[in-house]
Amino acid sequence: MEALSTHDAQLLDELQLLVECKRRELKDGGSKAMNPSLLKPRSGKRSMGAKLMFALRGIAVALTFFVLFYCLLSALVLAAWRSLQRLQ
Repeated sequence: MEALSTHDAQLLDELQLLVECKRRELKDGGSKAMNPSLLKPRSGKRSMGAKLMFALRGIAVALTFFVLFYCLLSALVLAAWRSLQRLQ
């Protein structure tokens, strides 16, 4: 099994280019903007695995917010229920 996929390797290369551009910018006193021609153009195609991971992350985030919202509402109902029992 590969430690890095080709997509990960491409992202690391882009990150290294961005860091190098920022270093040059800071070395020159910040007067020069980053040269976008140094960046590799990204292809618009995503692999099936990347699409699947994007969908799974979206589902996980949605379920997390649902669980948090459910817990908050449950705590509010519990507090209201106890306060109503004390009134009786």
